[in-house]
Amino acid sequence: MTNQMTGSSPWRYLLTDGENEVLFRAAEVVGFFGVRSGDSWGTFDLVGELVGPLDRVEQSEEAELVVVDQGGNWLGAYFVGAPAITVVTTGDGNDARLRVKGFRPAWPGEAVEAVWSRWWSGRPQEAGAWVSYTDSEKTAWLEVARLHSRFHVSVEKSGPFVLDGRVVVDVPSFYCALGEAINGPGGYYGSTLDGLADCMAGGFGPVAPFVLAWLRSEVARSHLGANSERDYFAEIVHLLAEHGVEVRLE
Repeated sequence: MTNQMTGSSPWRYLLTDGENEVLFRAAEVVGFFGVRSGDSWGTFDLVGELVGPLDRVEQSEEAELVVVDQGGNWLGAYFVGAPAITVVTTGDGNDARLRVKGFRPAWPGEAVEAVWSRWWSGRPQEAGAWVSYTDSEKTAWLEVARLHSRFHVSVEKSGPFVLDGRVVVDVPSFYCALGEAINGPGGYYGSTLDGLADCMAGGFGPVAPFVLAWLRSEVARSHLGANSERDYFAEIVHLLAEHGVEVRLE
């Protein structure tokens, strides 16, 4: 799915209904990102402007919070179940502040919001923007890349794909590097072993068989292999081979 506004947009978020119709455009969201006590129910505010009649907003039975870039392209979206939407304040014209109470299995953290802000100018054009990130920031990057994959149609390629092993120094960096090796800068191809298996089954770019040339693989082996409590390196290689990927360790 591709959605785009015309020209440069000041909006960072959209609230849509179950049919992807835009209900509200927001420059700011308050209370959506951050640590919660574990309760799946949450409340957040949107500051921006109404789109369409007020009753259509308040009567919506489904909602998604969509993250957009400065060009209005849809970057990713979060489903909000059983939304209760009310207008808290109104200003000039369609200016308003919405309050949304709804359900999510998991709410995104502040690190995820920070990554979305870095994508405000658009999907990354060069690989490795995440290299200097902390573990939590790289995990947030993977969430952003996964959500973005819903709206970004990957160009089908058959490989061989080249994984730069110099940057694989922990588990999150492996998945960040693999996603970009296969689907380009900002690309996603799993964030766990189960997620990697799902991607190789289809829907996230190339499906095996294909060749993955893993350059400087000894760097990853030293960080993820026999020197660690769990030989995650061997598990990765085994899983890839099991699904028909020819892994060339170089």
